[in-house]
Amino acid sequence: MATRRQVLQVSGALLVCWLTEPTAFAQEAYPGSREVHVIAAFPPGSEADIIPRYFSENMRPFLGATIVVENKVGASGNIAITYVAKAKPDGYTILMFPPSAIAAGPALFKNPGYDPSAFAVLGSACRYAFTVSVAANSPHKTLQSLIDAVRAKGANASYATTAPSAQVAGGMMKNILKLAAVEVPYRVSGDTLNDLNSGALDYAIYPPAFALLNEIQAPLDLR
Repeated sequence: MATRRQVLQVSGALLVCWLTEPTAFAQEAYPGSREVHVIAAFPPGSEADIIPRYFSENMRPFLGATIVVENKVGASGNIAITYVAKAKPDGYTILMFPPSAIAAGPALFKNPGYDPSAFAVLGSACRYAFTVSVAANSPHKTLQSLIDAVRAKGANASYATTAPSAQVAGGMMKNILKLAAVEVPYRVSGDTLNDLNSGALDYAIYPPAFALLNEIQAPLDLR
């Protein structure tokens, strides 16, 4: 039998997890013969998709249960978030997604489709910053160089985002630096590469793993 404390101890080393109210942890048989479903808001095969799969693989022998990872992608994570918010609150449906994105939803969308208070935090496992990134062949080697160019272009400058956290970070950057760049939202990070490398985008706000894997320059680490 796995207690709530045991699950917290293991998950705390692995990822940021959200869970509907975990009534099942009070049941002696948890998880029993039932499957535990981990809902990932990230596209299959993406850099972020590695995290829930790593978590699930490490939790499987610990819980002695079958763990199924399901990718529910779209609407800046709202499809996955809403799915879990409506799931039975028995501890068998776990959402793997940044809590900051869940908290930002009501501010970013008129009707996000969920109430952040519908979730209980199970544990956190990793933290990473977003990066302000430019194409590998970009002439901008420093953040200041990029800022100067974007400021000169005014509203003709543009940047890519693919997650609510990136949207918030991009908006804060614009406000703090008084930039007029236009945000261009994309479904997944991979969709931005052609536009970034061709110069159609001036910069993008990425998770660091994506920037590193695709040899993209990252002038600034957004912490």
